[in-house]
Amino acid sequence: MRTKALRALGQILSSDASILQKPNVRQAIEEHLLDNSPAVRDAAVELIGKYVVQQPQVADIYYEKVADRILDTGLGVRKRVIKLLKVFYTSTGDVSRRVDISSRLVHRMLDEDDGVKDLAVKSLEELWFGSDIWSNQPLNEEEDRSKLLPIVTVVLGVIAQKDRQGNVGDFLHKIMADRSEKDREVLKDQFTRICDTLIDTLVDDKEGPGYSVLSCVRAVQIFVAAQPSIISSGKAITLLPYLKHASTVEEQMIADNLLRIFRACIPAMTKTAAKFGQELQSNLQVMIVKPSPTGGLQTMQEAIACFCVVVNKLTHEFGRVIGLLKSCLARLNDAAKKYQLEPTNATLNRQIQLLVCMVALIGEHCNLDKVREDRPDLISEINAVTKSSVNEHIYGNLVKLYSRLGDLSLRNRILQCLGFMFRAYPTLMTHPTSADMMDQIFASDDYDIKGKLLKILQDFLSFESAKHSAQEKAALADKGAAKGVDMEAFVGNTHGFAESGVSSAIVQRYLPQILDAALVNNQQIQNSAVDILGFTIKQGLAHPLQCLPVIVALETVDNQQLSGRASALHTILHSKHASLIHSRYLECAQVA
Repeated sequence: MRTKALRALGQILSSDASILQKPNVRQAIEEHLLDNSPAVRDAAVELIGKYVVQQPQVADIYYEKVADRILDTGLGVRKRVIKLLKVFYTSTGDVSRRVDISSRLVHRMLDEDDGVKDLAVKSLEELWFGSDIWSNQPLNEEEDRSKLLPIVTVVLGVIAQKDRQGNVGDFLHKIMADRSEKDREVLKDQFTRICDTLIDTLVDDKEGPGYSVLSCVRAVQIFVAAQPSIISSGKAITLLPYLKHASTVEEQMIADNLLRIFRACIPAMTKTAAKFGQELQSNLQVMIVKPSPTGGLQTMQEAIACFCVVVNKLTHEFGRVIGLLKSCLARLNDAAKKYQLEPTNATLNRQIQLLVCMVALIGEHCNLDKVREDRPDLISEINAVTKSSVNEHIYGNLVKLYSRLGDLSLRNRILQCLGFMFRAYPTLMTHPTSADMMDQIFASDDYDIKGKLLKILQDFLSFESAKHSAQEKAALADKGAAKGVDMEAFVGNTHGFAESGVSSAIVQRYLPQILDAALVNNQQIQNSAVDILGFTIKQGLAHPLQCLPVIVALETVDNQQLSGRASALHTILHSKHASLIHSRYLECAQVA
């Protein structure tokens, strides 16, 4: 009845749309936007949508209430609101309104329904990259910049909201991945023009809505992460002066984002970028040898990763990496010996934490074992570090330090650094020493270190999944490989085969401990365990019946977010293995 009443009101409005602006009509429609019935809410949104273009003042009156319905529980309502927000965007020139609409649309990247997610992505793609400003090539850079400034301003406004930055990155990755090869080139050109405008805005330092050095650099980083080749060496040199020794938190965040930009774009640069490589390498050496006190581990991670990429791709001065590693190992062993004699020395504790991170990060990002094979002239220098495998040598040093040093903060740091090595060299995780260490941690009552290990396992599994997805995409993109025979697989690429099975082996070995951790009364440990279970179920790394009782038990907890995630995993299992899971309800009830 209420739905029919709204449709009847729509017929009256077709004769006199100004009625929508009357206070009593507005109140009635807004109440129906909150109605218990999804059909009524949908009809109310539809009613407003019909008159937005004809009467722009209607959009101003009803915008907030309608925009809030993008979080509606009704699937049809969310889809209709997305379509209506697209109309709101095109009918307004207000930058803050456009930023808000874009922010709401990009947040639907997290929607539980794929149809809503795809509609939001398509709508935002059309608003940002399908408008008329892209139709004609500009005559010069100044004209291009003035044309793109409205879109760049909206992008900066969305990225300035910290909780939306990851969503924007996911959105850009998705639209790039979903395009054909020809359309991808068009989108790449659009990304390039936006980044050029952002960098020009940064250089000119002309303030505008949402503008700051940090937001500009962060925006460039998000676009570069989606398509690394859009930054040329010339533009990279322009950004280099902003890489400073950080003295404030904002400067540290700018430095971190710049390092991510350089790290992503350097592999796509040509040999002519050697000058840029030398300048960047010099800056990075200073940042590594004299780390900023405000930067911490995050900046050190980015600096060493970027330094290794520069050496690997541009300068090829591996001697500097070898010298740095040799020096760090010597200082680490010396500091560890002193610390055993003075276990309360806080300075030595901080020094050891820094040095183990530097050693592990060099090992992760620069495979000196491969360098030894490819560069015979460096064999003697590498042998001065160790005559055996450098990666095994670093791993062995970290494990020895973990067993020798009993301080909890040091053990946590060393465990984190072992996680860096596991990401780069997965087979180290199946080493007997690693297995013994992880067994001891899972058997202990220390929730902190157990949570750290679960986080390492979660990061490792996510990293492996992303790596294999990238390899599959690269194989599909390679037309020659698609047409011919993969000879490595044909003859047996033992190293690749060994690494590909590590994820499954680790999950199957530690699944009982992970399931137990999911039921522990500690939210941090539970969240990490559920993340691993989610990955396990989606990737099919273990039998579904092993996970079901714990998932059903988690659906009964008071924490709504956790029970919601468990319910979503239950839905996935039900859609894939309905006949199997129906046989285990009694056990599920017992665990719950």
